[in-house]
Amino acid sequence: DQTIVDFQIEDGIVDSDEFTIGTVVISRLTLRLRTFDEIPANAKVVPYVALKTTDGQTDWEPLGEFYIDNREKLPNGVWVFECYDKLVFADVAYISQLTYPTTMQAVWDEICDRLGFTYDESVQIDPTYTLNAGPAGYTCRQVMGFIAGVNGASVYAGRDGVIRFKHFAASDVPKHDVTASDYIRVKQTNPPKTYTRIVAIYDEQDKLSYEAGEGDENH
Repeated sequence: DQTIVDFQIEDGIVDSDEFTIGTVVISRLTLRLRTFDEIPANAKVVPYVALKTTDGQTDWEPLGEFYIDNREKLPNGVWVFECYDKLVFADVAYISQLTYPTTMQAVWDEICDRLGFTYDESVQIDPTYTLNAGPAGYTCRQVMGFIAGVNGASVYAGRDGVIRFKHFAASDVPKHDVTASDYIRVKQTNPPKTYTRIVAIYDEQDKLSYEAGEGDENH
């Protein structure tokens, strides 16, 4: 409590507002630290949470493995570190040394070996899926996402730093049903806006448009 000001972890199973299969989701840690130590670039940061057990012991559970990407110094010796999990290192060009055609499993293993990634049994790649030619012009992250996508999954790094698949299937049981009672009602305080004129420009160069109604630019 003398060093750690606060930290926040952002993660999920999609990397945008829209649900997409075949994404490689990178988690982010924002850490505020009061320190005068010199912390090197790309330093590994592993936050833990302490859990008290029934027998009075303390278990320390890791919340992920992150690497410092950006930093900002604030007053009073406080630093803000922006950190990402190891999948950020997959944003490099994929240059294959394999002989094609080859299996997607072989491509996946080549990427993981190159980046020093380990993966668990959740990574299930159909052994019959192959690539006829090496993916040129793509990053390792894009190729990993493609392989996961055709196998009905997305890619993420677990809290132990191990790479995993999150599989999706129509038969999956929902964790929670969001109903109307889960929404928040917001009281409208401004008056309704009334538009009386519409202008649709279909040729920017010649300033050609269709108009309907009457009114100034505010309406």
